[in-house]
Amino acid sequence: MKEKKFLLLFLMYPIFCGNAIGQMTLKINTVPQYFTPLLDTIHVAGTFNGWDPGNDGFVLNLHLDGTYQIDLTGTDGDDIEFKFTRGDWDRVETTVSGTDIPNRTATFLNGDTLFFDIANWHDETGTHTIAGNVIQLDYNFFIPELNRTRRIWIYLPPDYSTSDSYYAVIYMQDGQNVFDYATSFAGEWDLDGTMENIFANYTHSCIVVAIANGEGDRIDEYSPWTHPTYGGGDGDLYAQFIINELKPYIDANFRTIADRENTVVGGSSLGGLISYYMALQYDDVFGKAIVMSPSFWFDDSVDVFTNDFEKEFNSKIYITAGLYEDEDMVPDIDEVKNKLFEKGFTEYEIISVIRSDGVHSEWFWKREFDDAYYWLFDLEPPVNIPEIDKTNYGFYDFESETFYFSEDKPNEGYIIYDLFGRLVERNKTGTNTIQFSQFQPGIYFIKMNSFNQKIIVQ
Repeated sequence: MKEKKFLLLFLMYPIFCGNAIGQMTLKINTVPQYFTPLLDTIHVAGTFNGWDPGNDGFVLNLHLDGTYQIDLTGTDGDDIEFKFTRGDWDRVETTVSGTDIPNRTATFLNGDTLFFDIANWHDETGTHTIAGNVIQLDYNFFIPELNRTRRIWIYLPPDYSTSDSYYAVIYMQDGQNVFDYATSFAGEWDLDGTMENIFANYTHSCIVVAIANGEGDRIDEYSPWTHPTYGGGDGDLYAQFIINELKPYIDANFRTIADRENTVVGGSSLGGLISYYMALQYDDVFGKAIVMSPSFWFDDSVDVFTNDFEKEFNSKIYITAGLYEDEDMVPDIDEVKNKLFEKGFTEYEIISVIRSDGVHSEWFWKREFDDAYYWLFDLEPPVNIPEIDKTNYGFYDFESETFYFSEDKPNEGYIIYDLFGRLVERNKTGTNTIQFSQFQPGIYFIKMNSFNQKIIVQ
């Protein structure tokens, strides 16, 4: 028996030696710059690990030069197939246009290093409209308060990599709509393009952190109060996530000015509601807020919350909406604003801008963002107004807030636009007066034929 066992082992030895175990290296030289989240890991899945796309034992190491590398152990001469992923098959590598690629193949040779480039990821297909330095922070940033994860993008100012400056930070809700058409639901805000233009005009900029909504959890997360029909109630937990996890991470890893005066929260619709809540409830953290078309209708608790609020800090809150978005929008905003005035807010701290052409839509919020930014950071907006004719064709009565056309220059049709050159009202009738009482305080221009006349509404 002993001799037979010895003979068997002896016969197997040459077979073992002929299939030597060795090590081969896979190295990724380049990945899509804008579309590879900074905190995502890259995995390799193939015939050697059961095609498991998220196996933690097959994560590539990220090097300081931006390359990724993994050492594989295998048998010389074996043919292998594989693909690179970011943890699951929904985030597998693709061609530039987003189409599937064939399995990569290689023959395992001990000591070899194979080099690869990743053109795109499956979840990043579509028409991208990113401008400036936008990076994805994470595809699955963990929210411990809600046991969920969230996709997060960051815009960095044009001079971020060439200066040692520190920046204010704006935290935006519905982040999938903020920078990129490809990820947007109903159009994008183009905040990256807006910020690039602001920097070009003022050399002033901010870091913008865009937090994707929770899709099916959006209503729950964007309201601190529970609606009997629509849900809600997780809003405060969501706010605590931004304050306790996300903001500390951003402040620790990017050059931010972390104080309240330089921390802004913003959003629209329900995103406007939760931004308003955070601006008051956590006014020691957020000193500024952009509140667009807020869903103050969602719950009567908004009124109770505002009534119970006790002002301790000076803050700035910019509210805007369309005049005809719905019948309650403007009255609700006026009620909230008046309550805040009663709480001690001044006109320097809160403003509501109501646009006659405003609608509940991304294009409207995109257009209004720069005005909010100018006001929050005390910047003079750019003015591009045609030269004003020195001959008045009417006069404005401040007491009645009415413009009267001169008898020798009757109304043959006019348009009114604001300080930013945007259309406010158009009229082609032959009326002899224009009523300005519905307009917000500001500077307006009446244009008729070749004439322009300046009106200041107080």
